Amino acid sequence: MVRHREKHSSSGRAVLLGGKALAIECLESMLRMPDVEVVAVIPCADDDPAAERWHPSLTRIAQERSLPVYQPRSVNEEGFRPVLEQLRPDVLLSVFYDKILKPHVLQLPAIGAVNVHFGLLPYNRGSFPIPWAIIDGNDPGVTMHHMDPGVDTGDIIAQMAVPAIECETAREVYDRCSAAGLYLVEQYLSLLLEGRAPRRRQHAEGGSYYRPGYPFDRWIDWSRSAEQIARFVRALTFPPFPSARTSFRGRELEVSHPVWPSAGGGACQPGEIVDIRPPCATFATGDGALVVRTMRVEGRELPAADALWRLGCSEGDVLETVPWAKKNAA
Repeated sequence: MVRHREKHSSSGRAVLLGGKALAIECLESMLRMPDVEVVAVIPCADDDPAAERWHPSLTRIAQERSLPVYQPRSVNEEGFRPVLEQLRPDVLLSVFYDKILKPHVLQLPAIGAVNVHFGLLPYNRGSFPIPWAIIDGNDPGVTMHHMDPGVDTGDIIAQMAVPAIECETAREVYDRCSAAGLYLVEQYLSLLLEGRAPRRRQHAEGGSYYRPGYPFDRWIDWSRSAEQIARFVRALTFPPFPSARTSFRGRELEVSHPVWPSAGGGACQPGEIVDIRPPCATFATGDGALVVRTMRVEGRELPAADALWRLGCSEGDVLETVPWAKKNAA
């Protein structure tokens, strides 16, 4: 339902919630928009300007721009409500904010609360949308949508598909989705403030939703096809975070891209080491074999052959497999 409340001024009053590089890029873009006034920035509670992380601190950037910064544990806290009311926002823009907004927050802005989600809604709602899209063989993408009390279920403003290129990792797709997300904000935020942005409802049925947590807890199911396992490894290759994993006699090995399907392995048990040919190693899968170039063991990234030798593995040994019996899906 479209609200008919009037804006507070000729320039739309915007509050930015979230973090990571895309939130910073959106902030910089909003500061250049003549019809947008950024009245406050609300970073995620764990955004620490002093911490060295894989992305810049939104708190630090906002402070450098002399913007009002508030950092409650959650924007939903009752004690924070008076602050939000005094800000009188026309739009709340959420970019990787880590809390689901409660109804009293959603109802506060004159025009609406809007989120940028890295999935083509109604598919890949919830957590890890890019990895799940790669695992499922679907197109990743970005959706700019109105927020409601559900999880990524609000009316859609605009979407952009970001198809994964063959052999592309989740980190590479993420970087391209960030560019697409910035484009959507730059194209549609002003239209939203003017009351001219598109709006269409999501279908209640269909789509997909994934609960928090790494897909399949990062464990490789060697009984799957080589192509499925290769997609799984690419989907969990996102430095500096942990990648896909397997184990040998209780000792864990991480597997990251590059990996690729190969002929052979048909007579072997899934997870069996078919060949060790430095620097690579080849493992049997449910329908063939998978070649792995690098593995991480005991915190060290090594050529796959060296990692296996470090654990005392040889050809014919079998790595443990964890069946993908259940997804993190509702």
